[in-house]
Formats: sequence, C-alpha cells, structure tokens
Amino acid sequence: MFERYSEGARRVIFASLWSARRRGASYIETEDLLHALIRYDRGEFPAISAEVFFGAPADHEDSAESRQPFFSDGVATNLLRELHEDPDPVSAVPRGEKLEATPHDVTDFCR
Repeated sequence: MFERYSEGARRVIFASLWSARRRGASYIETEDLLHALIRYDRGEFPAISAEVFFGAPADHEDSAESRQPFFSDGVATNLLRELHEDPDPVSAVPRGEKLEATPHDVTDFCR
C-alpha cells in the first residue's frame, strides 16, 4: 500500500506515528498528522530521523529549501503551540534522550 505514496508522504506518516507514540497513543490522530506535516514543512525530518532511527544519516536529499513551504513560520509556530509542542526546531531535543524507535509496519496504527 505505501509504495503508492511519495517519499515525503511516507515520511509524514512515520513522523505521525512517532508523534502518536510520544503521546502514548496506540493510533495516529489528526493532531499527529498536523504535527508531522509542520515538521516536514519546516525541514526538520533529518533531526527526527536521527533521533528515532538510531544511527540514521542526518542528511536527506529532501530539503525544505527545495520547495515552497505550506505554512509560514508564524503560523507553524502558533499551530505547534496549540498542539502543546515545542515550537523550536526538533534538533533542540537533547541528545541521549531515549525515544522509542518507530516500527516499520504502521498499518496497525492507521485507523
């Protein structure tokens, strides 16, 4: 099923799962998708990948600079605050904080 999605869409789904699991949820909700979309839009997926997939390279060819952002910085910051998320870049997550790795099969979490 996921082979039909673009690489960016797959990354948003995995980041949504990461967001849901951080909240302790067993499934992805709308706020998780929005959180992931904002982080993708801001070009923060390399930092998320480095934290979630231990040992993953922190540089991806998919750069926020190569596309037009969907959200302005102000809108993204306000939305993250409304979601009770830190509006600062994800790279601010302290190193050494143990985050649970995202499973490769997200179908159990997509309802």
